[in-house]
Amino acid sequence: MAPASFKWDFDAKILQSLLDDIVMSFNDKTFNARHDRHMTWMPVVLDPRGWREAMRLLAKTLCQLFVIHRRSGERLCKAGKKGIPVTISILGFERSPHFAK
Repeated sequence: MAPASFKWDFDAKILQSLLDDIVMSFNDKTFNARHDRHMTWMPVVLDPRGWREAMRLLAKTLCQLFVIHRRSGERLCKAGKKGIPVTISILGFERSPHFAK
């Protein structure tokens, strides 16, 4: 298992890359270019069972996204097209107790 400091550094780099991608998409006016784009922020309170259920759902969603990505790549390759550059982010984490007040 990787040391906690490595995991923190890795997570920080992922979050920074995501934020950079968002800012660039806003600046290039692609963030809202499609009417069916999606953004959700949903702070909730869960019991331990709800936490496990939510994390399993996020993991399942990620697996489904890998399948969608593969199938889309096959269709694009067959059609000889480039496709749409898309960022998809899935986050599920325990919030700071400062927000629980």
